[in-house]
Amino acid sequence: AVEQMMQAADRATFVKGLLTADYPRLRALLLALWLTTRRESDAGRNGAVGDAERSEMLAALDALQNQHLTRAGTRITESVNALFTAKPQGSPVGLQAADIASLLKIVSATAQGSRAEPELAALVARKAAGALALFVGRCAEITKDAAEVRTLSASVSNAQ
Repeated sequence: AVEQMMQAADRATFVKGLLTADYPRLRALLLALWLTTRRESDAGRNGAVGDAERSEMLAALDALQNQHLTRAGTRITESVNALFTAKPQGSPVGLQAADIASLLKIVSATAQGSRAEPELAALVARKAAGALALFVGRCAEITKDAAEVRTLSASVSNAQ
Protein backbone atom coordinates (compact mmCIF):
# COMPACT_ATOMS: atom_id res chain seq x y z
CA ALA A 1 0.00 0.00 0.00
CA VAL A 2 2.84 2.40 0.82
CA GLU A 3 4.56 1.56 -2.46
CA GLN A 4 1.35 2.26 -4.39
CA MET A 5 1.00 5.57 -2.58
CA MET A 6 4.60 6.46 -3.52
CA GLN A 7 3.99 5.52 -7.17
CA ALA A 8 0.86 7.67 -7.24
CA ALA A 9 2.80 10.51 -5.63
CA ASP A 10 5.47 10.28 -8.33
CA ARG A 11 2.79 10.78 -10.98
CA ALA A 12 1.06 13.68 -9.21
CA THR A 13 3.31 16.53 -8.12
CA PHE A 14 0.58 17.99 -5.89
CA VAL A 15 0.28 14.72 -3.98
CA LYS A 16 4.05 14.39 -3.78
CA GLY A 17 4.35 17.92 -2.42
CA LEU A 18 1.61 17.29 0.10
CA LEU A 19 3.17 14.04 1.31
CA THR A 20 6.59 15.68 1.53
CA ALA A 21 5.32 18.71 3.42
CA ASP A 22 3.28 16.59 5.81
CA TYR A 23 5.81 13.79 6.05
CA PRO A 24 6.17 14.03 9.86
CA ARG A 25 2.41 13.57 10.24
CA LEU A 26 2.33 10.69 7.75
CA ARG A 27 5.24 9.01 9.53
CA ALA A 28 3.56 9.45 12.92
CA LEU A 29 0.29 8.00 11.60
CA LEU A 30 2.01 4.97 10.11
CA LEU A 31 4.04 4.38 13.27
CA ALA A 32 0.86 4.62 15.35
CA LEU A 33 -0.80 2.12 13.01
CA TRP A 34 2.19 -0.21 13.32
CA LEU A 35 2.10 0.04 17.12
CA THR A 36 -1.67 -0.58 17.25
CA THR A 37 -1.30 -3.54 14.91
CA ARG A 38 1.53 -4.92 17.01
CA ARG A 39 -0.46 -4.61 20.25
CA GLU A 40 -4.00 -5.39 19.18
CA SER A 41 -3.99 -7.68 16.16
CA ASP A 42 -3.67 -11.44 16.23
CA ALA A 43 -0.56 -11.17 14.06
CA GLY A 44 0.98 -8.66 16.45
CA ARG A 45 0.18 -10.69 19.53
CA ASN A 46 1.65 -13.78 17.85
CA GLY A 47 4.90 -11.91 17.16
CA ALA A 48 4.44 -11.59 13.39
CA VAL A 49 4.55 -7.77 13.57
CA GLY A 50 7.84 -6.60 15.04
CA ASP A 51 10.76 -4.28 14.58
CA ALA A 52 11.61 -5.75 11.18
CA GLU A 53 8.16 -4.75 9.88
CA ARG A 54 8.58 -1.27 11.37
CA SER A 55 11.93 -0.91 9.61
CA GLU A 56 10.45 -2.18 6.35
CA MET A 57 7.58 0.31 6.58
CA LEU A 58 9.96 3.22 7.26
CA ALA A 59 12.25 2.08 4.44
CA ALA A 60 9.28 2.34 2.07
CA LEU A 61 9.03 6.00 3.10
CA ASP A 62 12.72 6.77 2.48
CA ALA A 63 12.08 8.80 -0.67
CA LEU A 64 9.56 11.02 1.13
CA GLN A 65 11.83 11.35 4.14
CA ASN A 66 14.76 12.40 1.96
CA GLN A 67 12.61 14.98 0.18
CA HIS A 68 11.32 16.29 3.51
CA LEU A 69 14.85 16.60 4.90
CA THR A 70 16.09 18.26 1.72
CA ARG A 71 13.24 20.79 1.89
CA ALA A 72 13.97 21.48 5.55
CA GLY A 73 17.66 22.07 4.88
CA THR A 74 16.98 24.15 1.79
CA ARG A 75 14.46 26.33 3.61
CA ILE A 76 16.98 27.22 6.31
CA THR A 77 19.92 27.55 3.91
CA GLU A 78 17.96 29.89 1.64
CA SER A 79 17.07 32.00 4.68
CA VAL A 80 20.74 32.18 5.66
CA ASN A 81 21.75 33.16 2.14
CA ALA A 82 19.02 35.81 2.02
CA LEU A 83 20.53 37.47 5.09
CA PHE A 84 23.73 38.08 3.16
CA THR A 85 22.32 39.32 -0.14
CA ALA A 86 22.48 42.97 -1.06
CA LYS A 87 19.72 44.97 0.58
CA PRO A 88 17.81 47.82 -1.04
CA GLN A 89 19.26 51.29 -0.63
CA GLY A 90 18.14 52.95 2.55
CA SER A 91 17.96 49.65 4.44
CA PRO A 92 20.11 49.20 7.53
CA VAL A 93 23.60 47.92 6.74
CA GLY A 94 24.63 44.53 8.10
CA LEU A 95 22.69 41.91 9.99
CA GLN A 96 19.91 43.24 12.16
CA ALA A 97 18.28 41.61 15.16
CA ALA A 98 15.06 41.24 13.13
CA ASP A 99 16.97 39.35 10.41
CA ILE A 100 18.36 36.90 12.91
CA ALA A 101 15.02 36.59 14.70
CA SER A 102 13.46 35.70 11.36
CA LEU A 103 16.10 33.01 10.77
CA LEU A 104 15.56 31.59 14.26
CA LYS A 105 11.82 31.51 13.63
CA ILE A 106 12.35 29.52 10.42
CA VAL A 107 14.69 27.08 12.18
CA SER A 108 12.16 26.65 14.98
CA ALA A 109 9.24 26.13 12.60
CA THR A 110 11.26 23.58 10.63
CA ALA A 111 12.12 21.67 13.80
CA GLN A 112 8.57 21.85 15.22
CA GLY A 113 7.15 19.52 12.60
CA SER A 114 9.34 16.63 13.69
CA ARG A 115 9.60 17.18 17.43
CA ALA A 116 7.29 14.27 18.33
CA GLU A 117 9.43 11.70 16.52
CA PRO A 118 12.98 11.57 17.98
CA GLU A 119 14.58 9.81 15.00
CA LEU A 120 13.18 12.32 12.53
CA ALA A 121 13.94 15.25 14.86
CA ALA A 122 17.61 14.19 14.94
CA LEU A 123 17.76 14.10 11.14
CA VAL A 124 16.14 17.53 10.83
CA ALA A 125 18.48 18.88 13.50
CA ARG A 126 21.47 17.75 11.44
CA LYS A 127 20.14 19.67 8.44
CA ALA A 128 19.54 22.73 10.62
CA ALA A 129 23.03 22.45 12.11
CA GLY A 130 24.53 22.42 8.62
CA ALA A 131 22.61 25.55 7.65
CA LEU A 132 23.56 27.28 10.90
CA ALA A 133 27.21 26.35 10.29
CA LEU A 134 26.82 28.13 6.95
CA PHE A 135 25.45 31.15 8.84
CA VAL A 136 28.44 31.16 11.22
CA GLY A 137 30.84 30.85 8.28
CA ARG A 138 29.17 33.72 6.44
CA CYS A 139 29.33 35.83 9.61
CA ALA A 140 33.05 35.10 9.90
CA GLU A 141 33.50 36.29 6.32
CA ILE A 142 31.88 39.67 6.98
CA THR A 143 33.55 40.46 10.29
CA LYS A 144 36.97 41.99 9.84
CA ASP A 145 37.67 43.45 13.24
CA ALA A 146 36.58 43.38 16.89
CA ALA A 147 34.03 46.20 16.44
CA GLU A 148 32.21 44.28 13.71
CA VAL A 149 32.22 41.13 15.85
CA ARG A 150 30.67 43.08 18.76
CA THR A 151 28.01 44.56 16.44
CA LEU A 152 27.16 41.13 15.06
CA SER A 153 27.13 39.61 18.57
CA ALA A 154 24.75 42.32 19.73
CA SER A 155 22.40 41.58 16.81
CA VAL A 156 22.38 37.87 17.69
CA SER A 157 21.85 38.59 21.40
CA ASN A 158 19.01 41.00 20.69
CA ALA A 159 17.31 38.44 18.45
CA GLN A 160 17.33 35.80 21.17
